[in-house]
Amino acid sequence: RDAAKKNREGLMPGFSLSFGRLNRRLIAGILLLVLVFGIYWVSEPIAKVFERPIKSVVVEGEFQLISKQRATQLIGDEIDGDFLQLDLMRLREALLSDPWVEKVTLNRRWPDTLVVKIIEQKPIARWGDGFLNQRGEIVRVDDAGPLSGLPWLQGNEADAIEILQQYQDLSQILRSRGLDVLALKCDNKKSWRLTVKNHVEIAIGRDQVMEKIRRFVTVY
Repeated sequence: RDAAKKNREGLMPGFSLSFGRLNRRLIAGILLLVLVFGIYWVSEPIAKVFERPIKSVVVEGEFQLISKQRATQLIGDEIDGDFLQLDLMRLREALLSDPWVEKVTLNRRWPDTLVVKIIEQKPIARWGDGFLNQRGEIVRVDDAGPLSGLPWLQGNEADAIEILQQYQDLSQILRSRGLDVLALKCDNKKSWRLTVKNHVEIAIGRDQVMEKIRRFVTVY
């Protein structure tokens, strides 16, 4: 009897511990089921809130080079989903594919409006069938009509940045005498030829370019 009593006393703590673990697992399982059911029950109405079509698109910009109609067309071609499912990266790339566009900013305005801000390129001078922007990058366009009032720069493409800088330096000096640069050419020998208003052509040569222009301005 003493041995049986000891056995019973020895088994009861283990049985109690196992029963406690079983209870905790059961409770955890029930909580997990409740959580899963809650997520499933809540997710559908939440999805309906977020899955809404874009009702309006606000397009901002100056639209001197690219027309607002052209920008709207590019945007419309890419809007094919809901408000939150819209691929903004793809839309940005589509707008940047237009050579007149410099930068694009896209913002979602709750609950169903897309705001598109377009910043145009800043052409400084004509170059071939396109133009040079403020960084000296060559940008080619199909229609160069909007560039007709800009000076015409010529030279090797590899020297585009240098030619643009030279044009800006020369323009600063000549503008003080009311002279506008119409054209600037740099040939393969790095010899410069300048055309100012009234189509006066100045052969500057290779050396002492700025000094020669200063002397010309003094004489003029």
